[in-house]
Amino acid sequence: MKKTIYIILFALLCVAVNAFAGLPSVSQMEVTDVTPASFAVTWVSSEPATGALALYQSDCVTPITGLVSTSEGNDTTGVIRVTVSGLSADAVYCYQASTVSKSTAEVALSPSQPAAVLTARMVVRSMTTGTALVPFGNDLLRAPAVSGAADGVLEVLYLTGGKDPVSLLLTNDITKQYFNMNNLFDAATGSTFNLTGGESVRISERHGISGCVIDRFRKVPADLETTGVRDLVGTPRIQDIDFNGTVNILDVLRAVGGAGTAAGDVCYNSDLDMMGHNKVDSTDVQSVIGSFDAIP
Repeated sequence: MKKTIYIILFALLCVAVNAFAGLPSVSQMEVTDVTPASFAVTWVSSEPATGALALYQSDCVTPITGLVSTSEGNDTTGVIRVTVSGLSADAVYCYQASTVSKSTAEVALSPSQPAAVLTARMVVRSMTTGTALVPFGNDLLRAPAVSGAADGVLEVLYLTGGKDPVSLLLTNDITKQYFNMNNLFDAATGSTFNLTGGESVRISERHGISGCVIDRFRKVPADLETTGVRDLVGTPRIQDIDFNGTVNILDVLRAVGGAGTAAGDVCYNSDLDMMGHNKVDSTDVQSVIGSFDAIP
């Protein structure tokens, strides 16, 4: 009798494991890095998986073949980014992502119907060295340091004012941890956006399967017309977490949301560590409250 019970329990456990590791669920899907010749789609799988894109013409029905598609991913974090290139400028394409579970080979399609993307219209600026086009100085911007291992963390940078976001799938190679702001295009005009310095950015740091999403706020440094990688500018007043010039209830809520984390945790945001003690707790929240200026 006891043996029979063990067999039943083992069978139920197997069913539960297979159900958990079956069809991947997809979240945080977003189009980034839209240029005249390419775009990327980024998303997070609920489990280790590979990703690919099916491409269609503007009717979202007729398949397109022969385009170059590059898939990047990380088994540990479940973060996937697929870049498609070889596109035409100012043209509508449709895409649908497939996420294939590495444990069961089941396939999730997202979105349920192909979605449309309009490529950018034109590049309107460049700096020429000989015959090569090279980026401006503030177009290679170093990503802020992340909590824990960088490998497999996705960072999406948003510039205030209707610009298409740019993304960066981090590895532990620190020489590649920078945003290429040449991929920053104005969604309204379809042309490249010339950074001059002082623009506000929000960087969404996504840790994948863990569910942690950390927002960091910075400004673009002044453009010195050089080509080296440069750092984004942090707030001069640490309690002004969202770097909008005032400390208000939104900053308090951000500090409260990060409380209970410590250095090394994937959800730890060093921007919320007001006391510099490698953790976020009530003392950090009190520091923000004590610097309170006004309601939004």
